[in-house]
Amino acid sequence: MQFKIEIEIINGAKFSINEFKLRNNKINFLFGESGIGKTLICKALLGLLNDDEYIVNIDDEPYLEYLKLPGVKDVVSKSFYAFQEPSGHLSPVLKIGQQMYEGSLKESKETKDILSGLFPEIKQNELDALLNLYPKPFRPSGGEKQRFIDAMGIVKLSALIRGTAWNGLFVFDEPTGHLDQKKRDDFIHQLLFYYVKDRPTIVFITHDYSILSMLEEKYKSLKKQFVYHEIFQNREKLEQREFSERMYFQWMNREKRKKKPASGIETVLKVNSGIEVFGNRLRFFSDKNHKKETELVLRKGEIVYLKAPSGVGKTTVAKILLGLIKAKFNYEISGITINNDTPHSFIAENIWGKKITMAFQHADECLNQNATVLGTFQAITKDKNQFVSQILELFPHSNIEELFEKKIKQLSGGEKQKINLLRSLLVNADITILDEPVSGMDLTGVNKIISFIRKLLSEGKTFLLISHSEDIFSTIVRQKNIFYLKREVG
Repeated sequence: MQFKIEIEIINGAKFSINEFKLRNNKINFLFGESGIGKTLICKALLGLLNDDEYIVNIDDEPYLEYLKLPGVKDVVSKSFYAFQEPSGHLSPVLKIGQQMYEGSLKESKETKDILSGLFPEIKQNELDALLNLYPKPFRPSGGEKQRFIDAMGIVKLSALIRGTAWNGLFVFDEPTGHLDQKKRDDFIHQLLFYYVKDRPTIVFITHDYSILSMLEEKYKSLKKQFVYHEIFQNREKLEQREFSERMYFQWMNREKRKKKPASGIETVLKVNSGIEVFGNRLRFFSDKNHKKETELVLRKGEIVYLKAPSGVGKTTVAKILLGLIKAKFNYEISGITINNDTPHSFIAENIWGKKITMAFQHADECLNQNATVLGTFQAITKDKNQFVSQILELFPHSNIEELFEKKIKQLSGGEKQKINLLRSLLVNADITILDEPVSGMDLTGVNKIISFIRKLLSEGKTFLLISHSEDIFSTIVRQKNIFYLKREVG
């Protein structure tokens, strides 16, 4: 399949690609920087863009005319799109169980098995309780909602295999974005189990390059069924190129050969284990089997990696340290003791932005979308010399003056994440918390961020890292600097 696609957001950005290719009966992995247009392209093919919001032409046909073409109508009617954000797929007025078994999803007898495969860590009665919930912002968790959406897509595949459904196009948009590595692998195992039975055409949109390592290790026999593409910006147009997994493995090998940052001596942060928050107790361990409880310790010039499955509370710990969430806790930072009795005003005045700062996971949540790039940095310092050289490191091919004039909302997701990271580092606090710092980036962007972190570590910067990109960050974090978080109820 090959398409020429032009998309214009009314009163907004334009996206166009002359040759968007998909291989039939393969799993087409689609990489590329967040916000570059991968989702819009795939939604356009399946008739999911509203013509009140977008002006679309496909193969030089106006959108509505394209969708009326006999072959297109057949594919669209027989396809499935698993949305990236749960709020874009799950209805808040229907229980999750109702949505799992409504419409054509009723055709599958394998729904219960698929759900069990995606939720192996919980008992059937707990799963039934989740199915009985109405989707709300914080319940079920983002990872649980994601798995329900993923399950719906796999249910469609199972129906196809039994011959009661269709041979259409199945799009999974960031299906593992809210999942930790173990849950990601469970999903891919389920997807491949049903894929090999009938080999439908699948598009798997992702930023997780570490998937390549897992597929190489566990599914080498299916290697010929995987096709890797990367979407990138070339001046005014998008282009698609084949992406060789060898490029990723070569980059990983180069990173692994580099010397890991040395351990520091001066302790700058010590957090007591046993934080009490939201009716749970959060404990730190030095081993992944949770046998050796310990304090969370950061030393100057170190990067410390806090690991745990999705939803356990890693970001919650970070926000407690910043005074953004109330809890029962105790920690010492640069000789200052902070606990739940410390006035919030003291934390706000003496800790936030001075002792600790944070590059949040979702740049859109902490950047003013209507501010210019220059204005975003000038809100922290008026001295351009403090940030221009760093911007040039992460945006080496950009016209710096044009970049400064752009509004944040005009940037891609990966570009926003770089601005988010740089702004946090510019604060120059004792510790910077990095929450999924390479989220939404292509491999080029990931490489620049890793190199940038290495450089800052050599200059004595201290980082607390939260990330599911274990494959990538294992190259710069020493084993002794990895801590594991466990949540205990009550």
